[in-house]
Amino acid sequence: MDSAKMTSFGPVCRQVLGTQAQYGSRYLDGIHGAPDLGHGLRYYKGDTYHDCWIHEDDIAEFVRRYASHMADPVILSQLKLWAPPKPGDLDYRPFPSKLSGATPMS
Repeated sequence: MDSAKMTSFGPVCRQVLGTQAQYGSRYLDGIHGAPDLGHGLRYYKGDTYHDCWIHEDDIAEFVRRYASHMADPVILSQLKLWAPPKPGDLDYRPFPSKLSGATPMS
């Protein structure tokens, strides 16, 4: 897993999906009755929704699946405006080094 390209899922939820991570993260692995939209994508999901990470190269596909499921074309337009948080940004959280060897879920 390329841990340098893992980004916190919280900013993706807030800035692109228009929801909180506690709700958006359900769609990564299909818990609480949500569909499994993360199948085949590289992500890491810890014990809580605060500890969710997704590979930058898989964000667009996840957003496409989510927007299709929600039948909301506005979500896709938000993706064009989104950029991964960088050091110094409020939403920046580096992928924990202790997890760099973790196997991504799919």
